[in-house]
Amino acid sequence: MRTGLVVASLVLAFWIGAWAFVCCTVPSLGGRAAFAFDSLNALFSGFALLGVVWAIVLQKRELELQREELRHAREAHEQAAAALAEQAETARFHAQLESFNLIISGLRRRLDETPPMPHRPATDPIRMRREELHVVRDRYETYLQKMIDERLGLREGIRVTPPAERSH
Repeated sequence: MRTGLVVASLVLAFWIGAWAFVCCTVPSLGGRAAFAFDSLNALFSGFALLGVVWAIVLQKRELELQREELRHAREAHEQAAAALAEQAETARFHAQLESFNLIISGLRRRLDETPPMPHRPATDPIRMRREELHVVRDRYETYLQKMIDERLGLREGIRVTPPAERSH
């Protein structure tokens, strides 16, 4: 706003100076009415030019603000996308944990329902099935522990607590 006032003052001063110069140097033109209208036309042309320049300055400022706003919006979208990707990865991880926990719980239930049979021969299908269930359960628990360690970036630490042990 201050710049506009300075430029308007300069245009007005130039107009008054030009009018005074012409009136003093060429006295025959000083009394003509046409000269007064010509100088008024020049004044308004100067103000029109000032208005065009001012509009260009305002548009430039607006474009700079718009670029800044778009940059902030882009950064916010990138952060939101990163957060969403992390959230999706966490949801996938928890879904895997839940499915493995369900599998392990099912295996434990089957093992609990199948009584130990040390008196049966090692080739007995029921005893073999029970031993297979133990092996599968142990593999799932090992894989689940490895998955948790990798996710949390730990070598040792959190131990998988089976659902049956958590309830006690």
